[in-house]
Amino acid sequence: MSVPLPRSGDSVADDSAPIGDLITHAPGQFALDRATEVRERGLADAGKGALGRWRPASSWETAWRQQARAEQLIGSRLNQLAKQGHAVLHSIELIEYATDVDHLVIGPTGVHCIETRQFPRQTLWLDGESATIDGTPTPLLREVRRQAGLVRRQLSKTVRWEVPVSAHLVVLDGRGQCRLIMGDLTQDIEVSTTQTINETIMAHPGVIGSDAVWELIDAARNPDVWSGRGITQSTACRTSDSPQVPAQQENRQESTAPQVPVALVEQQQRSQFEPGAFEASAAYDNPGSVKAS
Repeated sequence: MSVPLPRSGDSVADDSAPIGDLITHAPGQFALDRATEVRERGLADAGKGALGRWRPASSWETAWRQQARAEQLIGSRLNQLAKQGHAVLHSIELIEYATDVDHLVIGPTGVHCIETRQFPRQTLWLDGESATIDGTPTPLLREVRRQAGLVRRQLSKTVRWEVPVSAHLVVLDGRGQCRLIMGDLTQDIEVSTTQTINETIMAHPGVIGSDAVWELIDAARNPDVWSGRGITQSTACRTSDSPQVPAQQENRQESTAPQVPVALVEQQQRSQFEPGAFEASAAYDNPGSVKAS
C-alpha cells in the first residue's frame, strides 16, 4: 500500500506514519541496536576489527555507540535538507547483508547513499582505489561503493526504472578527529566532511522530476524493499508509466517539492549528544571502522 509522507506540522506519532515506516528511524538507530545486542549477549570476544585485531565485546559496544553518535551528528545536518525539498531517511537495515545504510537522501538532486565514518586522531589517506588508516589498508571505498550499488539495485527493482544513486563518504572533522588526506579519487565516490556534506549534495544538478521523487520516497520508506521479503504490486510502482529520468527539461521552480516530516526533523535535531562525544576513546583500537569488520 502506498502511504502518504507526513506533512509539515504532523506529529511523529501520528497514524499517518504506519508501524515500520522507515521515515521514523532516528540517526544511529542501527548502531545503537548493535551496541545493545553486544552488551546483552556478553560475548568474551566479538570478533576481529577492520585491522584484523581481536576485540572484546566491551570494545565493540563502545565502538558501536561512538558510531551512533557520529551518525546522529551527520543526521542532524542532513535533516536540514528538508527545507530544500529532500526527504532524509536514516538507519535503513539491509537484512540480507547484515549491515545498514547510514543515511539516504532523496530529492530533486537525486538519490544519495551516505556512509558516515569517524577516525579520531587517526590519518585517513584516500587515493584512487586505495584507502589506508594510519598506513594500514582498509576496504572502506569498496564498502561505500557496494552500499550505493545495493541501494541502486533495490530501488530500481522496486520502481522498475534505473535509479541514479550517488555514493558519499562523510568523515567527521574537527577537534580530536581524523586527519584526512586525499589524492586523485575515483569519480563514483564523493568524500565530504561534517561541514561540507550538505553543500556537496546541493551542488548536484536536478536529475529527477517531482513525480519520480515521490515514487522513490514511497519505495525507500517501505522496509520490505530492503528486507529481501519482496513487496506488493501496489507498492512496487505508484504510477503506470515510468518517470522520465533524467528530467533536466523540467522547470524545478515550477515542480512541487515533497513536504518532508518537519516534526521528525526537529525531533532528530534535538538528539542528545554531548560536546566532545566524538573524541577518541582508548577502549578500542579503531573506533571509526566498527562497520568495516
